Amino acid sequence: MRFGHNVVVALESSLPAALRRGMRRLVRRAKGDGSSRSIQVVVCGGTVDAWRLRSDERWNDWATDVAGAARREGIGSVTVYPLSGGGDTPPSTRRWNVEGVAVSVIEQSDGRRRVADVIDAWPSGLTMTEETLGRALVGSGGDTDVVAVIGAPGRLPTALVWELAYAELVDLSVEWEEFNGDHVSAIVHDFRTRNRRFGGVDGHGAP
Repeated sequence: MRFGHNVVVALESSLPAALRRGMRRLVRRAKGDGSSRSIQVVVCGGTVDAWRLRSDERWNDWATDVAGAARREGIGSVTVYPLSGGGDTPPSTRRWNVEGVAVSVIEQSDGRRRVADVIDAWPSGLTMTEETLGRALVGSGGDTDVVAVIGAPGRLPTALVWELAYAELVDLSVEWEEFNGDHVSAIVHDFRTRNRRFGGVDGHGAP
């Protein structure tokens, strides 16, 4: 399906702002701008204190396992945030690139602070739009497709503000220490069964 510019403008003008943003994502997908894009996954689990007890060797083994599963499932990136912790300590970041899959572990449990930090550091000569702010927050891989919450069913992670707007939410009843590549595959299989609406509602008014 192709959308003409006038049709998009007319439809957008009748929608609330949040749904207009969701519609723009649908239009980009319909035009093929993201149809072949790999899936972007964000995981929230554990605490900063628990993370810091894990050795570098264990982190490296974990990242290799997660990246291997992600590559098999067509995932472009896996980014991990804690459910809590960190406080006033400057967040550190671990990054790996394993066979083309980007794995990041970011010690930042305050999503509002993360957005504020990006805005405070915004280059004076760069216009801030939804797209440019989104790229600064989530990287060049594109919008987050699915957010998995580990070990805390029903809990909305405070580490995420931007990503939760349109991503699918998956709960996994597993302890953070046990989370591995098999769970990454389970997240994607669940995601692929979803009827994504990007902030819209279905015909019965359900969210």
